[in-house]
Amino acid sequence: MLEELEAGDVKKSGLTPWPRLWHNLRASRQTELTEQFPAHVVSAWLGNSERIAAKHYLQVLDNHFQKAARIPARTTPERGDFETHRVPGNAEIPQFCGISGAKVGDTGFEPVTSTV
Repeated sequence: MLEELEAGDVKKSGLTPWPRLWHNLRASRQTELTEQFPAHVVSAWLGNSERIAAKHYLQVLDNHFQKAARIPARTTPERGDFETHRVPGNAEIPQFCGISGAKVGDTGFEPVTSTV
């Protein structure tokens, strides 16, 4: 009811109401909190299950792609050490990374350093 009243007030003011306002606000907050705390904790705080959160609320944001594009290495569970991801020389970064058209050398973004 509150959402309907607020949407009516917004329309009266000549503006367009944000569709599904409360759902969108909840989805944004659930996504933000899950970045900082475990999903089961956030779901308990907001009163839903991890399954419901994943299906209806959690969002993939542009900054997730940007952050992933900057990660030069990953830990391999079998060996526990780092494995560098190499990109073929002068490969173009895909459009979805948010840095379209950038060129990557044989060693990726990071400068070559000696191993410790």
